[in-house]
Amino acid sequence: MAINLNAYDLLAHAQKYLNEGQFAKALERYDIALQHKPQNPDLLNAAGYCCTGLKNHVKAEYYFRQAIKHSSGSPHPIYLTNLGCCLMRQGKSEDAQPNFVGALKIDPGNALYSAHLAGCEAALYHTNSAKMHLRDAYDAALQKKYPSEHSTMKLISRIAQQYDLAECLPRNF
Repeated sequence: MAINLNAYDLLAHAQKYLNEGQFAKALERYDIALQHKPQNPDLLNAAGYCCTGLKNHVKAEYYFRQAIKHSSGSPHPIYLTNLGCCLMRQGKSEDAQPNFVGALKIDPGNALYSAHLAGCEAALYHTNSAKMHLRDAYDAALQKKYPSEHSTMKLISRIAQQYDLAECLPRNF
């Protein structure tokens, strides 16, 4: 399918499709944009996110690694977190862990990054560390150090249930 849009419209369409969960259409547009800016970390990260939505984790991993590689200075912590999540989906928890730790070093106290690290630590059977990071995520979410209260609290709840860590959270959670 030939797409003939200016750069702004191309990215607007890609973002629209991404928001709608139409990952294949969004990826098609991001790939076109990447032909013009192949080292743009935001475009690479978005393409990786689309691949994650399409459950192509190998390709997603490639895009996330490229986003990190082409970041000037420290990579955005969401790039590291996205790579970590992608690796977790592939059963590579040990490889994922440094990415979550790196995201927290860049943005300490972020509820989302703490929650993902807690899940990774639990997957690695580091129970005490998992409990600590899950509690940190909960506390940070209460202090509004999160991208979205609802989605972060859902993630915290899912991790607590999945790894039987609920005892580290308040009873009314």
